[in-house]
Amino acid sequence: ADGRWNYTIPAPGLTEGPHNLSVTATDPVGNESGKSDPFTVNVDLTAPTATASLVSITQDTGSSGSDFVTSDNTLVFNLSTTGTLASGEYVQISLNGGATWINAVQGSGNSWSYDNTGNTLADGSYSIQTRVVDAAGNTGTAATQVIVVDTQAPTADNSISLTGYADDVAPNTGDFGTGTTTNDTSPLLKGTVTGLKEGDSVQIYEGTTLLGTATVTGGSFSYQLSNVSEGPHSYTAAIVDQAGNVGTTSTSFNLTVDTIPPLANAVTVLDLYDDVGAIQGTISNSPDSLT
Repeated sequence: ADGRWNYTIPAPGLTEGPHNLSVTATDPVGNESGKSDPFTVNVDLTAPTATASLVSITQDTGSSGSDFVTSDNTLVFNLSTTGTLASGEYVQISLNGGATWINAVQGSGNSWSYDNTGNTLADGSYSIQTRVVDAAGNTGTAATQVIVVDTQAPTADNSISLTGYADDVAPNTGDFGTGTTTNDTSPLLKGTVTGLKEGDSVQIYEGTTLLGTATVTGGSFSYQLSNVSEGPHSYTAAIVDQAGNVGTTSTSFNLTVDTIPPLANAVTVLDLYDDVGAIQGTISNSPDSLT
């Protein structure tokens, strides 16, 4: 034999707490050696009481920054613990519903994180689990948070169009189409949309600048512009899903804002022609003139 041996402690096993184990050797005729130096074992059968939870993902794109629906498929998972972690306890995360676990990295205070930006998640739903583990391998209660990765733009079976704007500033009020001029600096854009899915919204852009989200009622939508500057403007409306993917987009809708009245002396009457009565002729812009 090479001097190696093993021994299985019979049931019910060691109780919780520290134990000093030592061994002796006995030869075939019964001579027993002295005890070995003690080998200290601390039995820990108690699960951690602290818990860990997923509090955010970076980036959580779309209509909400906290709904765990995102178009970002290379994520950082941000975790937080509740309760005090004992010495040697740490946080783990599972991206596949608890099948495999990965150690998280501790930040400041009760903050932990796992950087998964080196891996690309396929589109779909993921059951993210988090837990606290102690030095003995006991695991605390796992918390679950579902996230959805969606990188597909909503372009199928839908349509959107900007159809006009409402002008409520006199003298010309009412609904007007693209390519017209208005003295209303807060016109109401209007349009139609079909095929919106749950979570979809209509967003209004001027060029590449997002102005805001339109109000949708049935198959129609509207968006209140405000403080529109003098000059030409071009707008589009787009169908955007919950994850923030921009899908079907309208053609451009153009209007010009003009609130500057003509100058008082911009028009000058040079003369007029009198064709009534005995004296007829051209009257110039001067007193007592008739030619």
